[in-house]
Amino acid sequence: MSAPSTLLQTALALPARERAELVDELTASLEVAGDVELEREWAREIERRVARLDGGTATVVDGEEVFARLAANPPTR
Repeated sequence: MSAPSTLLQTALALPARERAELVDELTASLEVAGDVELEREWAREIERRVARLDGGTATVVDGEEVFARLAANPPTR
């Protein structure tokens, strides 16, 4: 068995929480400078959206309605 395969089997034997932590650490090890800026942009976007929700200026749609719309008119690729 190759080293990556052995490592995968060991990782899969971990409890779910530890596997999630491992995924986070591995993902972070692959991130580059551009990813950091992208995360900052997403954080700013989230702040804008929360402010609109808190201020009552956001238009919200119930999740069931969203799924009904998608079912009635599925997106094309």
